[in-house]
Amino acid sequence: MKTRTKILTILGATMLLMLGDAVSVRQAAAEQKARLASGIASKLASLDITDAQKEQIRSILRNHREIVMPLIQDYVAERRALRDAVRSSPVNEDAIRAKSATIAGQQSDLAVELAYISQEIRNVLTPEQIEKVDTLLDERDICVDNILDRIGNRLAE
Repeated sequence: MKTRTKILTILGATMLLMLGDAVSVRQAAAEQKARLASGIASKLASLDITDAQKEQIRSILRNHREIVMPLIQDYVAERRALRDAVRSSPVNEDAIRAKSATIAGQQSDLAVELAYISQEIRNVLTPEQIEKVDTLLDERDICVDNILDRIGNRLAE
């Protein structure tokens, strides 16, 4: 996997993790995932990242891997535990709230680490590349909004 793909994948995955499991419509998610994967590489290519920048970004990601991966793994485990708590019968409101509080703390930890990674990567990029990244992130927000609209419309049918 190319560095550009890794960077956007990590950023995208983190953003998706932060969105959470509020609504589970598997078909819409699978369709969107396929569309995103095909568009990520071409959008990253538009950044025109040099070989030197790629190596610097790889180094940044390697330096943060030991911190980020356990955070993500713990977060995913807690999200699954929350999902199980939500599915349990009878409803155990205290358990659901406790799991949700744990996840909120994990999201904070991930957001802080992502901010450090983002800052370090932005220091490697040119102002033009940063502008393109910001545009890509704005487009990602629009994409997420469209997904939520489609899910809402499907649920309303």
